[in-house]
Amino acid sequence: MKQILIGFIVSLLWVGCSSEEYLPLGYQLIANTNLSSAGGSIFPWQMDQSGSTNMGVSKEIFFTGNQSLFIENQDSTMSGTGTWTQKYTGPMPAPGSSLELTAFLKGEEIRNFTPDRNIFIYFKVFTKSDGSGANYSASNQIKFGGNFDWTPLTARLESFPKDAQSVQVYLFMPSLLYGKIYFDEIQLRVKNN
Repeated sequence: MKQILIGFIVSLLWVGCSSEEYLPLGYQLIANTNLSSAGGSIFPWQMDQSGSTNMGVSKEIFFTGNQSLFIENQDSTMSGTGTWTQKYTGPMPAPGSSLELTAFLKGEEIRNFTPDRNIFIYFKVFTKSDGSGANYSASNQIKFGGNFDWTPLTARLESFPKDAQSVQVYLFMPSLLYGKIYFDEIQLRVKNN
């Protein structure tokens, strides 16, 4: 009887340890979604800019919290770009579930000098930890010009891949786009299983 009980306990432990832990519905994968962490830090958001693109934090214009991220290009002849990024490497959503990125954007004096360049939000899912594996992505773009008030933009991946190692979020302003774009209330959530 004692051996049967020990065998049963070992079996339960084995089953409990072998099942994978997946993120629950509604789980938020990224940190500092409204950019208002203590002390005004925007960590873990990081910027990548080139050319005459200016990037930073606005404490005067924001949707929620007390600040927002911005990307600005005031020289229409320069071909600089700007990207805000954040990487997630924790537990992953269940394979086959949906993942949705939402961000609120506000534009000032946006002018597009080429018809195929727009402001994007997107994310990539990498299946190898070094980012070299097959990747899956979802994106959406905003085609507004001039001035526009806070507008939500959503990108959705309907079937999350198996063996995912990391997810990277990108908020992107391409070259030859003039004006200033603000980003706030950025969320990446598990939507369904």
